[in-house]
Amino acid sequence: MKCKACGAPLTQSARGRTPEYCNGCSRKLGLRVREAATQLSLEFETSSDVTKLDEQALDPESLTSYSRETLQNLGAHDQARRAWLREWARSRDYRASWFTVYGRYSGYYQTGIPAGEEGWTRFLERGVSYDVYCLFVAAITPDIPLKHYLEDASERGEIKLGDDLLWKPQ
Repeated sequence: MKCKACGAPLTQSARGRTPEYCNGCSRKLGLRVREAATQLSLEFETSSDVTKLDEQALDPESLTSYSRETLQNLGAHDQARRAWLREWARSRDYRASWFTVYGRYSGYYQTGIPAGEEGWTRFLERGVSYDVYCLFVAAITPDIPLKHYLEDASERGEIKLGDDLLWKPQ
């Protein structure tokens, strides 16, 4: 069994139920993720853009989950992420935003969206679903790195994270 927040192995206690988190920091991080998911579901319930979408796409956990099903370009999950990011950017006055992306040959790297409504609109209209997913994960769970979600998808067999990177950070 692994920690829900960081993926560290858990030890079985002699009595009582199995812990869900390895320590207090991970437990607090799990609380923040649940609070963010609750906030996300409340925002989706009040958003007129999202009410037309498939009910499954409104589940906050499915929006942060990386799978072939949830990453279909302009599918229900992708549209829900874009609608949420549109509102998020508007509430932050369209500030510039940096987020992490994983490339097959480049590994993890930072990319961003320039400040201003035009930059955000261009990204949300033209961005591929993978980039929208990466930004969504960075916005909704800033304390959990993208690597956590991709490694989870790799363990489930959805993707293959290779060590065949052309450049490796020191």
